[in-house]
Amino acid sequence: MRHILRLTTPLPAILAALAGCANPGPAAAPRVVALEARFGDMARARGSAVPLAGGLALTAAHVVDEASLREELCRLGRWPAEAAPYLAGLALRGADGVAVPATRVRLGRSTFSRQGCDLAYRDGQDLALLRPAAALAEAGVAVCAADPLPGQWVEAFSAGRAVRGRMAGEAAEAEAANGRYAVLALRLEAGDSGGGVFDAASGCLLGIVSMRDPAAPGHSWLVRTAVIRAFLAAE
Repeated sequence: MRHILRLTTPLPAILAALAGCANPGPAAAPRVVALEARFGDMARARGSAVPLAGGLALTAAHVVDEASLREELCRLGRWPAEAAPYLAGLALRGADGVAVPATRVRLGRSTFSRQGCDLAYRDGQDLALLRPAAALAEAGVAVCAADPLPGQWVEAFSAGRAVRGRMAGEAAEAEAANGRYAVLALRLEAGDSGGGVFDAASGCLLGIVSMRDPAAPGHSWLVRTAVIRAFLAAE
């Protein structure tokens, strides 16, 4: 699985950005916040997070999960001989520029195959629930009641950009236990991981940005609405 992650301070001479998607779009009110995860003293990963109604925030698990570093070390032939560093800190930064510390509440369950160095999440739950240490300036959003439909207009937000696109159906992981993802007909960029995709009409949350479509350039995979609702219901 190739996730849309931006590592800003590489592990010594090894960590490159994994993948990503998006072109500059129309100005819009921010619905996401920037996220930075610090792993030991060796690496920092940047992505986005979506504030939820109720005070928590949602992002893609691989942005804040040590497993994503293990995946990259494996691809470089350095894991398991070299252990991935543990998460040392999280910070969320909204439009007001204030950095708010955060903690992980829960992660989707990751699976890792040393053969092929592939990271995946059971049931497509590439999701992490975060608890900010203080209230965020951005208003929390509600999750949509149903999955997006093919052709539906949506707005994709990550820290610093907003773009419009159309949904393009679904795609499945190679292993059925790892679920299905909604497909957005839009290429996003490294660092967009954890950003939100919203219904263009109502503004409710339809998906969380996970990865580029490995088989279709210009398309991206999103954690589906139904998967988000199931993940949050387990809290």
